[in-house]
Amino acid sequence: MMRARLLAVAALGFLLAACGGKKLHPYQEAVERKPDPEIGVMEGLSTLWKVDVGGGDRIGYTSIRPAVSDDAVFFADPDGDVVRIDIEDGSLGWKVKASSDINAGTGSDGSLVAVGLVSGSVAVFDAGTGEPLWEKEIDLEVSAPPLGAAGVVAVRTSDGTVMGLDAADGEEHWRFQRTVPGLTLRGDAPMVALGTGLLTGFANGKLVASDLVTGRVFWEKIVSLARGRNEIERLNDADAPPLVAGRDIYAATYGGTILAIRAEDASDRWVAKVSTRRPMDADRHLLFVTDDRGTVIALDRGSGQEVWRQDALQGHGVSGPVLFDIYLVVGTLDGDLYFLDPDDGTLAGRYPAVDGAVIAMEASGDRLLVASSAGEIAAVSFTY
Repeated sequence: MMRARLLAVAALGFLLAACGGKKLHPYQEAVERKPDPEIGVMEGLSTLWKVDVGGGDRIGYTSIRPAVSDDAVFFADPDGDVVRIDIEDGSLGWKVKASSDINAGTGSDGSLVAVGLVSGSVAVFDAGTGEPLWEKEIDLEVSAPPLGAAGVVAVRTSDGTVMGLDAADGEEHWRFQRTVPGLTLRGDAPMVALGTGLLTGFANGKLVASDLVTGRVFWEKIVSLARGRNEIERLNDADAPPLVAGRDIYAATYGGTILAIRAEDASDRWVAKVSTRRPMDADRHLLFVTDDRGTVIALDRGSGQEVWRQDALQGHGVSGPVLFDIYLVVGTLDGDLYFLDPDDGTLAGRYPAVDGAVIAMEASGDRLLVASSAGEIAAVSFTY
């Protein structure tokens, strides 16, 4: 069966938006940038291919991210182009034009590709041919990449609504809604499928587990509570994509905490005081996270205790960490990749990968796929 996974979202800094049109939009973290680490270029690493999809720096301000299947990368640009790129050699499989500009995507289950349109619709294409399958008008802003799984296209909107559309024709089967605060971070975290379940983080600091087929809510957890003297200090979005690792689920909030949950019974394991809206990764023993100052932190998966931290890249717009080969990798606003030893966090090397900021990365077999705010997709790999 073809796997399809949403590329990890590298959320950069304080991208904020409010209901009613009030928007705050600084791009980099509100922290002084440390000098570039004096470290050499990573040896044995090469770029296998690089593709310019287009879209310029507009991509960095949307919820557009690539999706990856076993043999292809699907990407879109804000002007409405959706493309399929061969994962092996970077060749263009197909390119189609949506009916309007795109503000969210891409989502794929390997057989279809879904995007959210500025016009307030969801458009779905055949993953193999690019043929338009259907378009559903929902009259709401799609605020995160749609998710395709279990015969359903799950869609979330800026007013806190989550709905399930039939993958065959777009017919709505279910919806539920959670309250959205007056001021929230710009965009929403990607939803994550867990079998036939769906994990959704909300701007009120909650994580909701529901059924993809029926929409029935199984449970919801308060990851953190909003605290502060004003709206900005009370920002509490669960905007880091939930991470499923083994028998555990990890959820995180901006300005709040990371909560470890047992998947089998939804009980809490531990809570750690780390603020992030970036994606996380984990090996058998450690959970890796980049906090909102750009510090990369490793937490013990059993206890939540900090094992190490690396703060040399503070202020560089550091992405969420991704395990690749024997390293832990993060990207920066400059398009560079930094390779860390996952055991102790020491820097091992640097590699210039893309133009623009690194907005997404995913390890796929022997290659690391990197997407940038300038609309580039690159595949890098070790040659040893």
